[in-house]
Amino acid sequence: MRPLALALGLVWASTSASAQQVPDQSRDRSKASSGRTLPETPPSTEIPPIPVVPQPPPGPPPGPPPKPREVPTQLDATTTVAFEHRYHFDWHWQLLMLPERLVELALMPAELLVGAFDHHRLDRRIGDLLSVENLGVRLSPRFKFSFGDGAGAGMWVKRTGLVSWRSQLRAGGIMRLDRDWQLELEYQHALLFPGGRGLRMRAYVERDKNQRFYGIGAAALETDRRVMQSYEQGALMEVDLQGVDHYTSSGVAQLGIRRQQLSAGVSSSDPPVTIGDIVTPPPGFGDIVTYVDARLVGRYDTRDTAGRPTRGVSLEGTVLGRSDVTGKHLSATTLTAAAHVHLPLLPDDRVLVLTVAGAAAMPLIPGDDKPLDSLAVLDRTNVRGYDRERFRDLYAIVASAEYRFPIYEYLASRVGLDAFMFVDAGTIWGRESFSLDPRYSFGGGVRGASQTKVYLQTTLAWSPEGIQFSIGVETAL
Repeated sequence: MRPLALALGLVWASTSASAQQVPDQSRDRSKASSGRTLPETPPSTEIPPIPVVPQPPPGPPPGPPPKPREVPTQLDATTTVAFEHRYHFDWHWQLLMLPERLVELALMPAELLVGAFDHHRLDRRIGDLLSVENLGVRLSPRFKFSFGDGAGAGMWVKRTGLVSWRSQLRAGGIMRLDRDWQLELEYQHALLFPGGRGLRMRAYVERDKNQRFYGIGAAALETDRRVMQSYEQGALMEVDLQGVDHYTSSGVAQLGIRRQQLSAGVSSSDPPVTIGDIVTPPPGFGDIVTYVDARLVGRYDTRDTAGRPTRGVSLEGTVLGRSDVTGKHLSATTLTAAAHVHLPLLPDDRVLVLTVAGAAAMPLIPGDDKPLDSLAVLDRTNVRGYDRERFRDLYAIVASAEYRFPIYEYLASRVGLDAFMFVDAGTIWGRESFSLDPRYSFGGGVRGASQTKVYLQTTLAWSPEGIQFSIGVETAL
């Protein structure tokens, strides 16, 4: 009985303690119904403590641990286990850049001279000196130098706005050290005729007392060189066939008259052309001949610029009919054609220029002899390592490959100097049969040009017959 009483006492004590801690809803309802108010316990004013949250240390949060490097497995004998960067040396590009380095080194004195010219603005000072603003007159120097022809200098006097602001009149001349000379008078009027067609007229007088003549035919030897005197007076007029709204195609129609006298030349190193010599004189030698010329020229041009092209194609074809009007029985029809392709080879306006050209002289009137100036020519104008007027015959074909690259640029004006290297080859025939053994030459030079015009070209060329060097300048400062 005693243990049972003790257990009942503990159960009663726990029950009474829980009743004191948890209020009974029935007691609350009885309290409300009876109206008795129990004293309320005042709220506690003690602020509970704010828990302290630990802050991370300053700095970027630590990233995930790096993954172990995965090494690719080797697939076969041609693959490597892991990629390793190696420097790639482009031999073909470096070989193309080698000529540029050599030319830049050779032209270093010229580069310093041009830099001083720009620094002191001598171009503008000389231009102001040669300009007469009140009269609208501008002076332009002319220079010419080449092996065998000697050096020459002259002047252009230009007058713009004579009839209208689209017209220009200029007169000039040039004198060489060997006392050969040339006088010219030119007038041009843009947009004169309907459709934007322009008009150009030219009159000239020229005397060359040591003009080259090697004979006619591809078999002419260097030892056959003779000199003859040429005295010419002429006038011509040309009109545009298409207006200015044709951007890729153009052409001109030209009509002129020319009086020519060929006679024995004067030179201290070469014998003159004479009748009875082993070198037969050309047709019309010793006579005064008057020719009437009619020429048609057609052009197709997709180049990006005319002076410093970097891409595009240029095609040109010419038909020239020439006949004597004094009864000397001299006449001919000459056909010429040329194609130039400009290919961008490397960045920064490095261009490869490929050229193919040909000429053919045919009879205009049956039985007439062909004038000397109507024959096809192979000389330093197309195969640059040969002398002026080196070969003349009925037919000629030439080809050329030229690599151009810029070496100097004047500020952002797109006016600068371009160096070039070339290889020329050509053949000429008519009196002899066609031969696959071409004449060839190679060399280089420098040309100064803007987007619209070539101002300067210097060429140094080598051929089996020697070296040819020429400089020509004709520009308005």
